[in-house]
Parts: sequence; C-alpha cells; structure tokens
Amino acid sequence: EHNLHHALINVEFGAAYGDAVKIAKKVHEAQLLLNYPVHGVRAFGAATMNLVSVARGISEAYMEEGLHAWDVAAGELLIREAGGYITSMY
Repeated sequence: EHNLHHALINVEFGAAYGDAVKIAKKVHEAQLLLNYPVHGVRAFGAATMNLVSVARGISEAYMEEGLHAWDVAAGELLIREAGGYITSMY
C-alpha cells in the first residue's frame, strides 16, 4: 500500500547558496510538505544521494528546486531503471 502516511520524502536547501529569499521559500515549501501526514522528511546533503535513496526504495520522493541537468542526470537514470519517474513540480 502506497500513501503519504508511510512516505519518506527527501528535500534539500543547498541550491539557495546563502540567498535569504530563496532559503525562506525552500523552508516554506518544506513546511507545506510537513502539513501532510508523511512518515518523515530527510536531507542527505546532495541531489545524487537523495535520488539514489528513491531509486533504492528507501525514500518515496525527492523535492528540490533549482537543480541543473548535471545534478540529476545519473540519479534520473537510476530511478528510471528502477521503474520510477521524475517530474517537475511546476
């Protein structure tokens, strides 16, 4: 059974690089996520680690804004090979 109650969601704040407005937006988005009955929210510190966690089935989703192709290319391949998919939040 898959639902948010049992989901472990990965998020990151690193792409903001000290920009207070971007960091505040990312914190707000994480707070919105925490309003859902999720099992937990984690940050592994790197897009690749978060994507590998999803590909391995450790986490159900990963959310981060502002990533570049080189941040996600390898992880996206792993997720697709594992039967998952990647989508835009917008």
